Amino acid sequence: MTTGLSPTRSSPPDPDRPPAVGRPDRAAFQAYGRHTAAGVRPHRLGRAPRSRQINALLRARLIGVLGTFGDDAIVAEARRRFAKFVSDPTSLPTALRETVTSLAGRYADRAIYDTLLGSAAAPPHRRAVRYYMAAASAHDPALVNETLAMALTDELPTTLVAG
Repeated sequence: MTTGLSPTRSSPPDPDRPPAVGRPDRAAFQAYGRHTAAGVRPHRLGRAPRSRQINALLRARLIGVLGTFGDDAIVAEARRRFAKFVSDPTSLPTALRETVTSLAGRYADRAIYDTLLGSAAAPPHRRAVRYYMAAASAHDPALVNETLAMALTDELPTTLVAG
């Protein structure tokens, strides 16, 4: 398993300064992040009675980190869970909704992107921000361009657009 360290680098990449998208060292940074985060075992985080709530939050954060680093299994599971969540909102624990929706948006295809926008427009509108933000995080260049075009219209709620 690669650690993301190059032969000329003696320390891990700086997590506070991740390489920008498109830079050649980004893949190594993401591999290092996946390797480091994969060693955490959420089921062993705490044993105190209140640790169940803390573990749920830490688990969501860990899933988010691994997904952001491009862990294929995490991304596939987030997409699967999002699809199920759309048809059955009770299928996804509250602590995971933001993370799963965000990852589904980040790695969205056309169908997921359209679902996110449809969910943003549907009541209750208090959840619209979650869906618009997830759609806006899509990495697919065609979806990025579509999001930009939408941002320049009056479609988005004024709470999302400054000015």
